[in-house]
Amino acid sequence: MDSKRFTTVLIHLSLGLLYLTSGFSKLAPENLGNIIGPVKLNFISDSRASWYFMVFIAVYQIIAGALTLSQRYSLVGLILLLPLSVGILIFTLVVEFGGTPFINLFILLLLLYALYQEKNSLTKILRFNFEGLKESNSFQRFPNHLLPKIALGIISLTLSLVFLQHSILNILLSFALLLFTANLFQFIKYLLLDKILIFLFLFISLFIVNGHLKNQVFPESFAYIFIFILIGIILYFIRVVYYFKWEKRLKK
Repeated sequence: MDSKRFTTVLIHLSLGLLYLTSGFSKLAPENLGNIIGPVKLNFISDSRASWYFMVFIAVYQIIAGALTLSQRYSLVGLILLLPLSVGILIFTLVVEFGGTPFINLFILLLLLYALYQEKNSLTKILRFNFEGLKESNSFQRFPNHLLPKIALGIISLTLSLVFLQHSILNILLSFALLLFTANLFQFIKYLLLDKILIFLFLFISLFIVNGHLKNQVFPESFAYIFIFILIGIILYFIRVVYYFKWEKRLKK
């Protein structure tokens, strides 16, 4: 897989995990963690209308994030994420959330890049030709539908059980992430660095999802997640440089 395609896969994984965990951590903050965003449903105000609105946003984030993680249905997830990402950026700018708008701008740029890679399919969808969804790069690249559908079903089950506020939520969501990762290896050959990055993503995602449980045993262990993210970024750039040189050799 060339660098452009693999970069798109990593963006799908990163955006999907970011929004999936952000949504679940709002609904089950004592069990499920995230790496960005407030976890309190009433952080805007204490009104009931605000509470219902934030529940809607949380569920929306979970649905869009899960679809983006699935790879096969990533284009649907990316389309759903666009208005949400723009809205979050505007909100953080208006309320002056310090440096948060810069982070949200970066996230939006990643999303726009991923959508640009699907420009042909998007053009058809904008013309109300929804066959463009099936013709998207991500849909064609991951033809097997069983694993992503099972994973999406498990996420739906997790969402329906979120009122339990129990460690079963961690188990279910962790299993769904394992299935999403397994789905990546169907019919596609990866470089060794690709495999390392994918397994590092799985490790980071499981660490995030189970962060609160880990903190009960090892206080402040969640802070180490950013070290693993930095390692992943370094390995990604090494991978890009390696592939660029390797590709040039093949052309000679």
